[in-house]
Amino acid sequence: MPAGPAASAGRALQLVLRAERLVLTAPGTESRHGFGVPAVVTEFEFLGSVCHWRLLLSDGTKLGATAPSAAIVEGDRFLPGDRVNVSWDPATTAVLATSPTIEGAS
Repeated sequence: MPAGPAASAGRALQLVLRAERLVLTAPGTESRHGFGVPAVVTEFEFLGSVCHWRLLLSDGTKLGATAPSAAIVEGDRFLPGDRVNVSWDPATTAVLATSPTIEGAS
């Protein structure tokens, strides 16, 4: 993820991400944002006009992603247990806080 003014390499960030701004792709698929965070789908809900996913990152962080049902192609309907990459446009991200340098990060 590109570093913003409040971010720097090796620092943990606390971010605000909107569910409708998250993009899910299959592992190994190039993200239009140039990065992807691996996650596992824990829930999938078809809600008529929208679909909603609950995701679990490797560090235990939970995310929710939402997309219009009309925009979902069959191969993108990730189901519980599926591994995905999560990305977003960094310009739509708010950084709430940074933490001291992460041990072992360069």
